Amino acid sequence: MSTWFTEEFKRELRDRVPDSLDDLRGPAEGVIELPLRIGRWDLAEWKQRVGLYHELIVDCRKGEPERYIDRGHFVELWPYIRCCVCDGYSSPWEEKFPELRHRASIDTSIYDPRADEPFRLKTDWMS
Repeated sequence: MSTWFTEEFKRELRDRVPDSLDDLRGPAEGVIELPLRIGRWDLAEWKQRVGLYHELIVDCRKGEPERYIDRGHFVELWPYIRCCVCDGYSSPWEEKFPELRHRASIDTSIYDPRADEPFRLKTDWMS
């Protein structure tokens, strides 16, 4: 975890991470507006889901991940979310959930999350 985070802040970040990925029961579709924040996220757009999940990892209150994050989308998009946050924010999630650490190793430059199936190889660069 980043050394510039205080031990107290690191503890706070770890406390925000749910006990299980199965606790992530947020909506998989629709438009989300988070309390006390400016912005709307349309879950039909994968980039907006990444933006919402980034917001929730970096600046959430206890219980918000469970309420607003959909487990399936979160795990599927973790390599992209991981690219948007520093280690200090992603480490508590990857330490608690090794499957996220494994997903972080996916090369996002050759996969297309907009494909029908999660992380189907892009083919346009092969032709």
